[in-house]
Amino acid sequence: TKSASAATALLPNVKAHLTDSAPRVVIQAMLSLRRIGGDDVTALIKSAANASPSAGVYNINEQLWSSGNNEDPFLLGQLGPSGLKAYRAGRTFYNSLCFACHGTDGQGTPISPDKTIAPALAGSGRVLGDETAAIAILLHGLQGPIDGTDFGAPMVPMASYSDQELANVLTYVRNSFGNRSPAVTAESVAATREAHADRTAFWTLPELTAVVPSLAVPMQKFVRRAEWKVTADDPGQPKTAPRFAIDDDLQTAYLTEKSTPYPGMWFQVELPAASTIRGLVMDATGFPKDYAPFYTVQTSLDGQAWSEPLVTATGELQARINLATPVTTKFIRITVNKKSGWQKWAINNLELYGLEN
Repeated sequence: TKSASAATALLPNVKAHLTDSAPRVVIQAMLSLRRIGGDDVTALIKSAANASPSAGVYNINEQLWSSGNNEDPFLLGQLGPSGLKAYRAGRTFYNSLCFACHGTDGQGTPISPDKTIAPALAGSGRVLGDETAAIAILLHGLQGPIDGTDFGAPMVPMASYSDQELANVLTYVRNSFGNRSPAVTAESVAATREAHADRTAFWTLPELTAVVPSLAVPMQKFVRRAEWKVTADDPGQPKTAPRFAIDDDLQTAYLTEKSTPYPGMWFQVELPAASTIRGLVMDATGFPKDYAPFYTVQTSLDGQAWSEPLVTATGELQARINLATPVTTKFIRITVNKKSGWQKWAINNLELYGLEN
């Protein structure tokens, strides 16, 4: 048709604007290309987004293809544009090299019914929270028993790879297999490389724990939840009271009565004894539109004097927080710090991880 011919005639000029220095021009070119269509449109737009330093350009690209990329929809909010780029590059690295020992599912590749070639990365305390341990292991390797298991061959050093490549694969591992932790930057890898520039030997776990004290705190699930005291400033209804967030039943939930989680709304846990926390999971998968949108996590030993926020997070259906520095506390408070939409706040299940007393 005449309109189709006109659009095709414009195609070279539209493509030329994909590299414009102005993000608004690039975005308009992306949208125009999407409208014109063609066999190479998807690749052209994604390439332009990856090459652009603009977060806005990258976000538009995500919105254009989000319905068909079969990817965790919360990654962009958790990692930001640069972190998501690193995650995707790290996925390619992992699937070409790391999976052979650690498995495509991060559980370790089995060599017998009860043994794997390498330790699991899913839920690993060396992977989650403080990034220093994982960076150090990649740079210099790890040998000896790990969590009571002798895997035989050590984890080999990967220091020959660039800071960015190692940052990419760690960002991927820390946000796959059920893991969630902040993106790792090339600058962080470079700093750790410099800090241990004189090291020539493999790490052992005791040596690494001396450098990264958080490794001394296990990532064990707390089991005394029947003794927890839970309260909230919005008490919900009798069948959706706070206690339903810790009843080990994903079919029940704490659900606010108000339909607008507002800044300052909180949910609180009092433990039977002060314990050391490394992480928490706040699951709202039974209410896909009602997870906490933006929130902070604070702690207290007496329920009166509260810490500064240990975490300020963007919400997701299964929020997973892993602290770089473990905290000993008796009270944990999760507080909504920004309004988003008109959803309620649901918690199907709340779990804590660390060293329970």
